[in-house]
Formats: sequence, structure tokens, C-alpha cells
Amino acid sequence: MPVTHLTDVVVAQNPGSYFDETTPAFGIRVGKNCKTWIVIRGVQRQRVRVGHYPAMSLADARKEAKRLLTEEPTKHSKMTFAAACDEYQEAIKARKPRTQRDYNRILDKYLLPKLGRKKLSEIEYEDVSGIAGTLKVSEKSLCLAVARSFLRWCVQPPRWYIPHSPLEGVRVEPGKRRKRILKSDQLKKVWDAAEHVGYPRGSKATSSLLRCDLASFPC
Repeated sequence: MPVTHLTDVVVAQNPGSYFDETTPAFGIRVGKNCKTWIVIRGVQRQRVRVGHYPAMSLADARKEAKRLLTEEPTKHSKMTFAAACDEYQEAIKARKPRTQRDYNRILDKYLLPKLGRKKLSEIEYEDVSGIAGTLKVSEKSLCLAVARSFLRWCVQPPRWYIPHSPLEGVRVEPGKRRKRILKSDQLKKVWDAAEHVGYPRGSKATSSLLRCDLASFPC
């Protein structure tokens, strides 16, 4: 990779990766639509994003890179899955309510009981895939997606709980969608049954929704 004295002119060059001769392991990845400041950390040559240009200036990026390069990336090597998960569940409170429910359910029901006491640095791909492999297809996909998202979060600054995610590069196949669609007579039976059962399944709101669905079907 080219090594040069990084300037704003260099940043505007053709796509590629350029590293700074005055601050080793600090550079920028110039893409077609995005320019990303990066540093390469530790013996494992971990590539870490510092920020994006021009939102982060060259001077600020170089200052942050120097701080990251002098920081010990494995300072949290004793962090357990459960301890990090507590922080993660707080962090995802900014996401949509349904996303929070799905993520918390997967973490609490499947992952924490098996991995809670383990150190993050000890968790391997087989630990997570072994849990997901016992689940139904849709749950398996969601379990892998949640675990991958959580472990990526553990890698990102300023946490540095682990140097890399054991699920990095793992593809998550989407769960199969339901193919069955109720016919008009079946919808009518559901409507009648809901009214017979009463609240909450037979509430006016339920009946109204079913009536809208039935409007396009001959009864």
C-alpha cells in the first residue's frame, strides 16, 4: 500500500488506501463514495475505522489515530458475555421497539443462558452456531444475526472488548416466509370464532380488521 505524507490533496486522489509516513499505521481508504480514516492495530493487524472525511479533518483524524495506537486493545480481555450484554441492551434502547424486543428475547432466551459466564475472548464461532443449530430456521437466522451484531459492537471503539468478532464474515440467511394465505371461507371462520370468544380476540378492533380483509372476498 502507498505510504506518503497525508494532505488534503492526497485524500482527493484516486480510489485506494494510503498510509501516512509521519504516523505509521494511520491512513485513509478512498472509495468512490466515501473516504474513511483507518488505523492498523496490534500484531493481528486489526483494521479500525477512525472516522470519515471531510466530517473528520485530517488533523483530528491523526490525533485520534495516535490515541488509538497507544491504547492497549486487549485491556478488557476479562469482560464476560453477560457484562457486555448488559451494556449492549442499554445501547439498543435507541432502536425501534420491535428490534429491541426481538434482540432482547434472543439474548435472554438463547445466548445468555449458554454464554453468559464465558469471557468474550474465549467465545468461538462453534459456540454460537451450536446454539443456533438447535433452533427452527427463522429463529436460527435471527439468533445468528443478533449474535453477529452484538459481537461487532464489542469490537468497536471505545470498547475494544475483543480484537475481532468470531462471527465476522458469517452470512445470515433470511428465514423462510410463510406461504400459506387464508381463503375467504377460512377468514370468515376466524372472524366468527373471534366474535364468539370475545375480548380481546373478539374486540371491535379485531372484527373491524377482519371485516376489511373480507371486503374483497365473497362470503
